[in-house]
Amino acid sequence: ASQQASSGAALARQWMRRALLASLISSTAGMAASKPPIVIAGAGLHGSALAYYLTKRGEKPILVERHAVAAAASGKGGGFLARDWGEGSVTNQLHQVGFALHEELASELDLTSYRRIPVLSISPGQKSARTRTDLCPDWLDGDFEQARMMDADGGAQVAPLELCTKLADAAVANGATLRIGTVQGIRTRPSAAGASGVASSESDPLEEVCGVVVDGEEIECSAFVVTMGPWACLAQDWFDMPVPMTGIKSTSVVFRASEGVQVIWTQ
Repeated sequence: ASQQASSGAALARQWMRRALLASLISSTAGMAASKPPIVIAGAGLHGSALAYYLTKRGEKPILVERHAVAAAASGKGGGFLARDWGEGSVTNQLHQVGFALHEELASELDLTSYRRIPVLSISPGQKSARTRTDLCPDWLDGDFEQARMMDADGGAQVAPLELCTKLADAAVANGATLRIGTVQGIRTRPSAAGASGVASSESDPLEEVCGVVVDGEEIECSAFVVTMGPWACLAQDWFDMPVPMTGIKSTSVVFRASEGVQVIWTQ
């Protein structure tokens, strides 16, 4: 059963990668040197990872970032990874593939912050005779009602800033260009009917992006990808379409420790 699960996860990982890249690169895009580059706006986790994997396909994308790689949320998260927390949900396969992919990247990019960790679940409250104190580290000295090992083998952690930086550095080493600048707009042209799988009409003609304006300079491109996080809403002016953006409040506390610690999940 474990061999079948491992084989299934490997096949799922291959399928996910192919599907992602196929959605971004048209089937007619060749590797000719004259083909304009793919331009990516935003060098957070999505943009840096996309640039990295595109270079592995032979592309030489231009990664445009206003400030620095992982300057916002992508460089400041807790970097917690959970392999099995999607069980029973439609995203379960994505959890499995994503967890394995991070472990591969840790090896490929020599991520020094990556580590596998057990996950301990703690419920606040008064201790009782049934409270499992034997599972807890010495530094957890507050009151808690319950403690259980939530995941002994399916947790991991990586410093997001290191991950994003090394993805971007590897992409540049493979031929990508990192440009510090501000995307100000796009240039479009009529799209060939049916090229995108959607029929065009005289009343509603299709257009495709053929250029990106960065700091007043127009850069010709074969595709344009917006990976700007919450700033993606700026693209609604470029595409003349609504780009709704809503927030989800969450808290991630990151602290330095003198020795390795477990991940604690509080309820």
